[in-house]
Amino acid sequence: MKKVLRILYRNSALLRRWWFWLKFVKNNRYIPNFKTPKTYNEKINYRKNDPKHELFSICSDKIAAKEYVAEQISPDIIIPNYYVGDDISFETMKSILEEKGDCLLKANHNSGPVYLLTTESTDQEIRHAVDDVNHQLTIDFGKLQNETWYSDIKPGILVEKRLLPEEGDSDVKDYKFHIFKQNDGSVKVVLGVYFDRDVNTTASFFDEELEY
Repeated sequence: MKKVLRILYRNSALLRRWWFWLKFVKNNRYIPNFKTPKTYNEKINYRKNDPKHELFSICSDKIAAKEYVAEQISPDIIIPNYYVGDDISFETMKSILEEKGDCLLKANHNSGPVYLLTTESTDQEIRHAVDDVNHQLTIDFGKLQNETWYSDIKPGILVEKRLLPEEGDSDVKDYKFHIFKQNDGSVKVVLGVYFDRDVNTTASFFDEELEY
């Protein structure tokens, strides 16, 4: 039954739209107004449900996003790539670890899982990560999660340098900039800083003056 529902969901835009609405109500505990969104969650989900700009796919593509930022700002702020390709073999991954050290292995067209591989990783762990990421390339993440802009991304594999947490932190901080266009054409920026993403995630939000 679950398999049948999954197939119907992936191939029915109407079913996906209803499921999207039900998930919002379940997670946020109120009925959304997507015609004239006012709350933060309504605005975010309105954009997710009605993506119209090519940057949705570019910025969701872990490979293309780095190229875009390097072109628009500077390549100096980009985390170094160790490998970019259509697939990856165990031998290639093993060689990268031996030459470069700890790194992250991921598909570019979804939100995970992502694998942290280190010089201490066993062959079994490396093979499992390689096999799983190669398998991820066969899945249309856009249809799976009802986030259609992911479907426009050409699946690929990225291996990049591992970043270490700052002293005293258990994990790398995650910075997200939320941009809201106003009626007068100006924009407002809300910065979200996320801590301990892999353990017990917490977040702090700041305005453009970095006021908490």
